[in-house]
Amino acid sequence: MTVWWEISLCQQGGTYERQVAWIKERRPEARVVVMGGPPVPSIQQNTACFEAAARAGGLDVVARVDNTKDSTASAATMAADLLVRHPDANVFWAYNDASALGISASALASGKTIYAADGSDGVMVFGMNGDDEAIAALREGRLTGSWDPDVYGMAAAIILGFKQLLDNPSTQPDDLIVASQFLTYENIGDYVPTLERGYTVDTVPLIK
Repeated sequence: MTVWWEISLCQQGGTYERQVAWIKERRPEARVVVMGGPPVPSIQQNTACFEAAARAGGLDVVARVDNTKDSTASAATMAADLLVRHPDANVFWAYNDASALGISASALASGKTIYAADGSDGVMVFGMNGDDEAIAALREGRLTGSWDPDVYGMAAAIILGFKQLLDNPSTQPDDLIVASQFLTYENIGDYVPTLERGYTVDTVPLIK
């Protein structure tokens, strides 16, 4: 049995296609910069999956770079250069929240605004992981969105997996996929902190 985060799977109708549809609905003329990370297979897969979904969904991907130093500061430096080279870029997708926060800082420092609850025409900036810093940035209008993989849900799914194996030791179990939540300025008010979610084996947030 394997327990997956939904954001770790590149599949039809999955997280990346849904995110592209969200962007396309609000910004049909999106010009996208994709920021990947270090040469780690899972990171590279997620980045490639989003880029492929963006192109397939009709978004204009104007640049793809990798934040190999894996830090907010290096992302900010790279973003400052990208904003100069691609002044018409209006969507930045990053493989993690730390990079997204660096991008946001550079965009704000350059005089741009961030697309958020006020309906501004600012730059859309997206991260991934639902870090505490990203949650705060979403609430403050410094980030447009982030994927929360639900680490509490992952722990609950592992316990559920053990239970299924103990209850049915002779049966080949199915893999479990924990649903990821796309957090944006539209739903951040409903966000429940990780340790307050209180899942049981009957309420694990699984993709069926």
